[in-house]
Amino acid sequence: YDLGGGTFDVSVVRVARDVTEVLASHGNNHLGGDDFDARIVEHLVSHLKSQGQDPSDNRAAMARLGRAAEAAKIALSDAPFALIQEEYLLERGGAPVNLSLELSREEYEGMIAPYIGETLEAVHIALRGAGLTVSDLDEVLLVGGAPRTPLIQRRLEEELRMPPRSEVDPDLCVANGAAIQAAVIAGVQVASVLVDVT
Repeated sequence: YDLGGGTFDVSVVRVARDVTEVLASHGNNHLGGDDFDARIVEHLVSHLKSQGQDPSDNRAAMARLGRAAEAAKIALSDAPFALIQEEYLLERGGAPVNLSLELSREEYEGMIAPYIGETLEAVHIALRGAGLTVSDLDEVLLVGGAPRTPLIQRRLEEELRMPPRSEVDPDLCVANGAAIQAAVIAGVQVASVLVDVT
């Protein structure tokens, strides 16, 4: 289950001795953690508009909101609340406009729930493509930064009836795989062989 910043992919993989075979894959090239950030930004903009401020046309303010949203998303992986504070975000009549808003994990999970549902549909499509069912799975491996979100882990466990594994750092999985593939291309003898879907 690979949910990165900008893309989502799920792969059904069979590992037998030294051969790793991709049986099926599915996903969305336009769904990722950046979309989660965007939902928080929308929430912040709505909050500011309710106070008579609209940062939408101010590129610097929107960039700051984007960074603040990402920081809040990361914080909510470990904490039930995140405090979003941006001083002097805008100026109105020569006076600074400051942002201070608490976002709960529950609110955030409500914002991203439709995206999580979409990824779970993709999981089932990939399973059907591989000719397998949930009961055929042995392990669920998390890849990417976004699966640190507790809601994703809970929903995967509910859907697939097993806790997902993250012993391999989800942020390093792709880099590890790329390093192995680079070694293969460079002619280094590696222990494992990857057979992918074409």
